[in-house]
Amino acid sequence: MIFIAQLVVKHISDRIAVMYLGKHRRDWDRQSLYQSPKHPHTQALVSAVPIPDPANHLCQRIAVTGELPSPMNPPQGCAFNTRCPLAVDKCQAQAPSPETLKTGDGFLCFEVDTQESG
Repeated sequence: MIFIAQLVVKHISDRIAVMYLGKHRRDWDRQSLYQSPKHPHTQALVSAVPIPDPANHLCQRIAVTGELPSPMNPPQGCAFNTRCPLAVDKCQAQAPSPETLKTGDGFLCFEVDTQESG
């Protein structure tokens, strides 16, 4: 049912909010979200949207591995750090915020921010 909801959201929404463990992560305009997701969590969400043509093998599913934290007891630092392939020590110690990032574009990810700012 979640996959059907994602397809509906893609076609009726202008802006989409991505959440993780019940917390707002980022707002996206629809085109940017589906064409160029940069955060690993958002990439995995977008890759989970089913493709109506089963012969189309262009979209590879991204599996999110690692320990799923409890929303009642989230990890210290970035909430996604236990499952993120880009996580570094800083992610476990400090939660990214728009004030702590260089680009200020709201990705809420130290590593994506570093890649974006050069």
